Amino acid sequence: MKIKFFAVASLILSACFSQEKYKVQILVEGSIEDLHISVDNGIELDEFMVEDSMLIISDYFTTESVSVEISHPKKDNTLPVFTKGFFVGQEEAKISIKVDPFDLSPIKVISIEDAMTFEEMGSTQIDEYAQSDLDNFWRFYNHNIDKLGRNDSITQKLFEYRLVYTEKLFQAIILNYTTYYALWQFRRQIAYEPNIDRRRKEQFMEEKLGAFENTYDYQLAKMRIYGSQLFLGEEIPHFSFTDFITNRQVTTKTIKKPLLIVSWATWCGPCIKKLERMNGLMDKTPHLSVLYMNYDKDIERAKKRITSLGLKGYHLSFLDNKVPAEIENTIIPRMFLFGENLTLLYNLDDGPDDNLERLQSSLDKDLSKRR
Repeated sequence: MKIKFFAVASLILSACFSQEKYKVQILVEGSIEDLHISVDNGIELDEFMVEDSMLIISDYFTTESVSVEISHPKKDNTLPVFTKGFFVGQEEAKISIKVDPFDLSPIKVISIEDAMTFEEMGSTQIDEYAQSDLDNFWRFYNHNIDKLGRNDSITQKLFEYRLVYTEKLFQAIILNYTTYYALWQFRRQIAYEPNIDRRRKEQFMEEKLGAFENTYDYQLAKMRIYGSQLFLGEEIPHFSFTDFITNRQVTTKTIKKPLLIVSWATWCGPCIKKLERMNGLMDKTPHLSVLYMNYDKDIERAKKRITSLGLKGYHLSFLDNKVPAEIENTIIPRMFLFGENLTLLYNLDDGPDDNLERLQSSLDKDLSKRR
């Protein structure tokens, strides 16, 4: 029997980057019945109950890593849980595991092809250093799961717990920078984190991670520090969409420039803080057009927040699937300012801009060129 359910929304926990997918075959051998197995790739959690002595999970798609958790009866009839994590670095990988019900450490890796365990990558010290803060995050999440996305203060509190854990994880990575696991976790959870100063991240990479400079993870981490693959002076193609407030069809070709694209969601506290400054910004810059790109699944909730904030401009939902690849799937909030031909003039990811002073400076420069 197989039971499947979805884990945490990726927008809450991490960036929504388009990621490579790997195909994994997991072979589990056991000598007892009623073996419970969970396979987690951070996006989706699959649960299996094994009624015989072997289970083969074929063509299991994952992104970068997979964690296998096994529960089974022990001599005293308790249900211990054992977990083994693996880093998958190839397009296809095979993992063979053996379970011994009479061994206190029953998960034994028989063989691995094109993968390695987290322990081999140097995970132990880093994970233990940040574990208590991660536990606090999950405890709060599990206790308030039904309120997330509906109660703004609780959702914001979850962001705060995540930020505390992220900072603690960064400290652990700094202390253990010689391990590949440090680079991997830096690339996955620190590089794109907007609340950690970009200069800190750049300096850490240059001073401590140089030994990994030729690796895929290093290059991807360097790119993700910017939060997007788009740099000043680059262009994106024009696109059309349906404004979910007016229900009108809109094309960026006819929108006056400059055009500011703002990605946001009602449950994102930092996004709301940025939005609260938008009307003041538009009063100073009346020639500015704004496109608000919303990441809520509940459109009605988004509409209510737009009304309460008095946001004037165009409104696109990510559910419309009309977002250009160059600016989609980024952690929020994000702001991109485009001039003629949708040439990038400003990127919020280039550095801290709490008061939007950098943005205002970019707008002033663009206006002076137009005069």
